[in-house]
Amino acid sequence: MTQQQQNNPPPPDWNAEVRWTLGEDRSFACPVCRTTAKQAFHLSLEVWPGRYWDLFRCRSCASLSFPDGCAGDYEAEWVSPSFQAFRERRYIEVGAALDVILQPLYRVAHTAVGRYLEVGAGYGFSVDFARAQLGWDAYGIDPAPEAKRGAEALGWRLLPEYLGPDLELPGGCVDLVLASEVIEHLADPHRFLEDIKLAVASNGVLIITTPDADAVTPDAAHPDLTGLLAPGWHLVLFNQDSLTDLLAEHGFEHREVHRDGQSLIAVASMTKQDQPPAGGLDRHAYQAYLDRRRVDLKDHASLSVSLNYRLYKDLVNQGRFDEAGTILVDLNDAFNRHFSIGFDVPDSVEPAYPSPTDNAALSRLSPMNLPGAAYFRGIHAFLGERDNAAALAYYRLAVRGFVQLHRLFDSTALPDAEAGQLLERLGHNIAMVCSPGDASEVFNALTAVEGCNRNLEAAQRQALEVLLNRGMLDAADLLLERFRSDLHAGRYADLKRYHRKVQTFVAAVNGGDMKAASGAVDELRSDAVTLDLANGFAWVLLQYHAAILASLQGSPDPALFRQSAAAAAELAGRLRDGGISADWAEDYYAAAVFQELKAGGQDGEHHATGTLANRIQEAKALMGEQVAAKLQQKMKVSKM
Repeated sequence: MTQQQQNNPPPPDWNAEVRWTLGEDRSFACPVCRTTAKQAFHLSLEVWPGRYWDLFRCRSCASLSFPDGCAGDYEAEWVSPSFQAFRERRYIEVGAALDVILQPLYRVAHTAVGRYLEVGAGYGFSVDFARAQLGWDAYGIDPAPEAKRGAEALGWRLLPEYLGPDLELPGGCVDLVLASEVIEHLADPHRFLEDIKLAVASNGVLIITTPDADAVTPDAAHPDLTGLLAPGWHLVLFNQDSLTDLLAEHGFEHREVHRDGQSLIAVASMTKQDQPPAGGLDRHAYQAYLDRRRVDLKDHASLSVSLNYRLYKDLVNQGRFDEAGTILVDLNDAFNRHFSIGFDVPDSVEPAYPSPTDNAALSRLSPMNLPGAAYFRGIHAFLGERDNAAALAYYRLAVRGFVQLHRLFDSTALPDAEAGQLLERLGHNIAMVCSPGDASEVFNALTAVEGCNRNLEAAQRQALEVLLNRGMLDAADLLLERFRSDLHAGRYADLKRYHRKVQTFVAAVNGGDMKAASGAVDELRSDAVTLDLANGFAWVLLQYHAAILASLQGSPDPALFRQSAAAAAELAGRLRDGGISADWAEDYYAAAVFQELKAGGQDGEHHATGTLANRIQEAKALMGEQVAAKLQQKMKVSKM
């Protein structure tokens, strides 16, 4: 690949202007299908202040290209040393989604791979994983300075060059070649595939990941759009069909191109391959890699906090709190040792994120994963330790950190998607743990969301629903008062009335007032459908206590409890998918299944819809080991 010289653009400017105004079509040869015709104007993208490249869609293959673009000089250090160091820290500490980076390696059968090459290896986590965890003979090609620093830090083998026909590969062709987010940077994808084909063994596999051209639409969110286009860097974007056809043209007889969000993943070979392992990334192997490398690299400040944090986060997400507690000891140590941060005393920590104008400012920069670590430490305290006060202290630290981090990223045009997602959930999480006297904490978190231009309304509604379901109606009123311009007051009034009626119904059931409770059930169910609430906390409460009511009236119905369990399971799944605590819904699921088994008039061994063992297995599959264990314990206690 011959490098084309140009004045390099700035780092991808996430606030670059995108103009969808109608422009003129232009005649040129499509770099993908090579059709020479008038290509359709698609948009105009600001690649430098006041300088625009026009993007065109091929009328034949629908690929997108910038005919005026040219490849950057990837060997150059195109920013100041302090900013380069900052970008490297940002990538290591929060930017590198390691599980996503490693996912392509599980698109092939590992038994067929002994030698592995990544083209455009970057910092090299994929090469390091292949070498350290999978035991492959692995190396990377990349002329960029960050690749050299990554190879030195992680200890993987680097060829600091561009791929080309004259490049000699150590040991010859390899079994697996990965080119992740590379082909879109090149003006001539045909030449790239001819060059890369020389590196793939005759029975080997090529994997390519690249942005999906079909995702570049006017309704795409601006950060997503500029991420797909990477102003000044991306030159050609493919769709599923055009990439498939391109691979076929270059002799890859077996090829599959899949959409994955806004990306394409292509797996191509010249011979038929064995089936890859089922289930994608092996999280056990991923966690074993993190565990090994966090020890190996404990003296590298950014890598030490990064690897400990990623392993800790993964374990917390899986509810493996005892193991997470062991890793937390080392995470605390890494924060203290490298950054003098006493993470075990959250109220004493003040995150510092000055703009990295020089090395002195960079040295004062807190770890960029500190707010994320505080967020997951709060979940650990809440769910694993049942310590609401500690959870609230860590959530406060997360809010302080995310606000500061947002200011830093806003000033440097380098976003962190995870920071925004976690910040949006903090209002909900704080509402779960705060006492009535701490309700102002919810407002502080939501004000932070508002200041960071995140999805404020979604964050408000999540927090509001928790306050309502916890019976903190005064706090819910204050929330509406604070954000009255952002919440629909009529809708809130309906929600509040409904939740009050559900709480009155639950109190009637628990208090044995059968007359009052019986008269409310049908009306509440009708209201839930009318208000589109037959899927939330209040619906689970209603379903469960309606089934309890039937039992108290002498007509226990297992089907009602099964419906209640299904509602709780559905809610728990949605909460977990959103990264939100599902503890409350899981408790109601276990209680509903327990009552279902009892309502069947059984002794804990048999039931009309299956044995206890079957229901335990179902609980494991739907809700996880911990919920199944809760159910099993309930049955044991009931038989004592």
